[in-house]
Amino acid sequence: KAMGGVLFIDEAYSLANESKKDFGGEAIATLIKAMEDHKDNLVVIFAGYKKEMAEFIDMNSGIASRIGYTFDFEDYSNDELTEMFNKKIKNMGFEYDEKCETDLKNLFEYFSRRKGFGNGRFVDKLIQETILKHAINESPSINRITKEDIPSIREMNNASDPEENTDDLLLNIVGLENLKTKIKEFEEYVKFIKLAEKNNITIPDQNLHMIFTGNPGTGKTTIARIMAKILYNAGVIHENKLIEVERKDLIGQYIGQTAPKTYEVIARAMGGILFIDEAYSLSSDSKNDYGSEAIATLIKAMEDHKGEFVVIFAGYKKEMKEFIDMNSGIASRIGYTFEFEDYNKEELTEIFLKKVSKSNLTITDEAKEKVKSLMSYFVGVENIGNGRFADKVYMNTLVKHAKNNSKNISVITEDDIPSVKEMTDTIFNGNNMINPDEIDEKAYRKTAIHEIGHALVRYVLYNEPGILKITINPEGRGTLGYVMYKDSKVSYVNSKSELLNKIKVSLAGMGAEELFIGEFANGNTSDLEKATTIAKNMVTKFGMSRFGIGQIDNISGELATRVTEEINYILDDCYTNTKKILIDNKDKVLALVDYLLDKKEISEEEFINVIKQKEV
Repeated sequence: KAMGGVLFIDEAYSLANESKKDFGGEAIATLIKAMEDHKDNLVVIFAGYKKEMAEFIDMNSGIASRIGYTFDFEDYSNDELTEMFNKKIKNMGFEYDEKCETDLKNLFEYFSRRKGFGNGRFVDKLIQETILKHAINESPSINRITKEDIPSIREMNNASDPEENTDDLLLNIVGLENLKTKIKEFEEYVKFIKLAEKNNITIPDQNLHMIFTGNPGTGKTTIARIMAKILYNAGVIHENKLIEVERKDLIGQYIGQTAPKTYEVIARAMGGILFIDEAYSLSSDSKNDYGSEAIATLIKAMEDHKGEFVVIFAGYKKEMKEFIDMNSGIASRIGYTFEFEDYNKEELTEIFLKKVSKSNLTITDEAKEKVKSLMSYFVGVENIGNGRFADKVYMNTLVKHAKNNSKNISVITEDDIPSVKEMTDTIFNGNNMINPDEIDEKAYRKTAIHEIGHALVRYVLYNEPGILKITINPEGRGTLGYVMYKDSKVSYVNSKSELLNKIKVSLAGMGAEELFIGEFANGNTSDLEKATTIAKNMVTKFGMSRFGIGQIDNISGELATRVTEEINYILDDCYTNTKKILIDNKDKVLALVDYLLDKKEISEEEFINVIKQKEV
């Protein structure tokens, strides 16, 4: 058919395929033969993308040797695309309002950066959408195209999804109250930025790239999706999308692979948000690692495509700080940091109960209490998974519920909730975890005496307990109990008497054990370390000992022995005073111990009520 003329083969590179079942190779061989046999009677033009065509020619020496000319078609500039739009509109019989040019150039600027941008074809599509919008607008002048007729970037993306109320989305998330407040403040600010633009108020370019720090299971990805909606609703990004990636999606295995791979991900994220989880894994000291190439590519894109997409770097707090400290290029482009706190036991319980409700199940009060106890045990365990742990508990609950052959399939009972040991075996294979079933009454009593000792001495010395709670509920992080105090102002300056009181409170647990059990156990390491540190500073740094007010450096030999003796003198004196306070308040201590053993966890109000009852 093409003999005596031109054969134009578009996307010619698609003929090359390594699959044995593909017949592209046969077509190429036939073409090569025809190009040789009919060189005076046939012209073949191979067309396609520049990169792919270069690879196609490199792969086919037979074709390469028969190519006489190569013509490179550059993309149209924004001015050329605007001129093309203008000419085509006028050729169709429409007048053109010059006020449209700014919007047109913004459209071309945005879409021309996309891979596979259609150049002239995109102009045709834009004209089609413009005329359609012009018809819908029912303009007074049927043949005059105005600014209102030019479609927006969002309309050209066919982004018709309605704006969602982010307040409702945040309300459905358990906990994270401080974070939610910060997000709402951020939302109001981006709305202000867009409003300022509409009112011709000049606001400096805003850097909207972010860092999310927090442990796994704290909702970082969920909040990132909501952030995409916030920025989309405000018109900051043009597509309501979140592209989630991690190291393996950005890093190549060989030299030259990483930059194209990273660019490919960036191209997918254009118009929306790129969410990079465990972003610190991109940094490495190894010379053979290509993470630095990915980071450099990201930094360049964040600068070159400012305002076209937003990057969120996410990961653990400590590791993310180190990552940012190592990368000044990224640090300078981060505008906001959002910190995700771990969930507390009440929030983990609420997450579990929401899952029960969402499954159209009900749960008995006894089962709820067992869930609360389970969450109390695991809440402080490092890297437990937060919300993911609640998922695991729920899945294990459903497994037990199925095995129990309950008479009422829609009701979760106490027997369906996994025990601490079952969850410990599931997650940690039972290693390095306290089994509450193996804790006897003697251990509970010792713990109660120890914790009440701390709280009572503090109450006497400061004339206020300052307690959030006292608990002897064992926790998976390795503690049988503790006193949690209310947040107080940090004191940067302490007198000698204030430091001595801190030592007395630290030693009060040991003192209570010795007085009411007969001896103290080896679980007082952290208390003794804290007291010793204070005493040592008093002797060597603060001039608050019998050594005088001078600071003591280069402690060795006989001086070290004398310093140790002075530290022990301070500790012994404080310990004696601590035990005297406990002896003077023996009835209150024992009453508080009995009350704590019964309740397992008490508040400040309960603590004070027991004391007042003994004072009557």
